[in-house]
Amino acid sequence: MEMNVNFYKEVPKESIKDTIRHARQLMNYTQAQVAEAIGMSNRQYVKYENGLLPITDMSFQQGVNLCELLHLNLYQMVAPIEDVISKREKTSA
Repeated sequence: MEMNVNFYKEVPKESIKDTIRHARQLMNYTQAQVAEAIGMSNRQYVKYENGLLPITDMSFQQGVNLCELLHLNLYQMVAPIEDVISKREKTSA
């Protein structure tokens, strides 16, 4: 079975940016706090969250740091925001 290494590029940017924005807001972090914690400038992080830069431009370590900080796993980083919210609501109930 051939693995699709371009998986990230096939995921609509909107789902990723909405997921990280929503997760950041749930954690009560500012964009500047997230940027500093994952090792990038605030200006650059804002571009990811606004969908101006694809998540694939982020370094692997920054992506790992972002997932850890926002308590996301890889699936949540690329899943539509509705799936993430639904799973969080189920675990909170």
